[in-house]
Amino acid sequence: MSANGFEIEETGDYPFGEKITLTVRGGGGRKPLTLRIPAWAAGAEVKVNGVAEADVKPGAFHRVIRDWRAGDVVTLALPLAARASFWGHDAVVVMRGPLLYSLKMACADSVVARYKVPYENEWVEKGGKHGYPRHELRPQSPWGYALVRGADGAFACKVTPVSLEGNPFSPGHAPVTLQMKAVRTDFGGWGYMREGASARAIDPPPSPVPADVSRTETVELVPFGSTQIRISLFPWTLAAP
Repeated sequence: MSANGFEIEETGDYPFGEKITLTVRGGGGRKPLTLRIPAWAAGAEVKVNGVAEADVKPGAFHRVIRDWRAGDVVTLALPLAARASFWGHDAVVVMRGPLLYSLKMACADSVVARYKVPYENEWVEKGGKHGYPRHELRPQSPWGYALVRGADGAFACKVTPVSLEGNPFSPGHAPVTLQMKAVRTDFGGWGYMREGASARAIDPPPSPVPADVSRTETVELVPFGSTQIRISLFPWTLAAP
């Protein structure tokens, strides 16, 4: 990226990894470099040519003012701790850094030869006049899970980096996965579709939900953009005391 004769090259594996490297490739002179430190990035660190900057605060902008020269390197480390966010009925979503994570699910993709346009008295065949066929994606693995919440209020989470090769948002090639404890449940209709609303899951029931935690298993969550069908909002249950 370049502006006003100042050229900077950015490298790194963010937002899947924590490190961003900014290298001055051209231009220079005395000018400010302003970095946004996200509010969730507790413990963020900024270094200029290996020397740590002071007073780096989450939820603020950090400004570096100096005489820049080609070859100067700024490294920004943004800790990506997984965190829970609570929504309607106290259902939980899992975030890591700026990304929302969803249940990893197998799905079947089929082309619908003939279908009715919702709310219109019209049937479309073979993609209609524009030639765009309708695809139907259906889950091929269980998704009616409640996440297990510990007595300390936390959701145990193991982060596993995979690979950044190729398109990181291609289904089946997520560059990082989260392993979390969960148990299957149909309490409150969870795990079923809404009547008359194709592909819309019933809302998560109020949490905590009753569940047999002796049947706890490990599920994988991947970045929302790496999925084609997704469950991102979960009910939760309490771990055994």
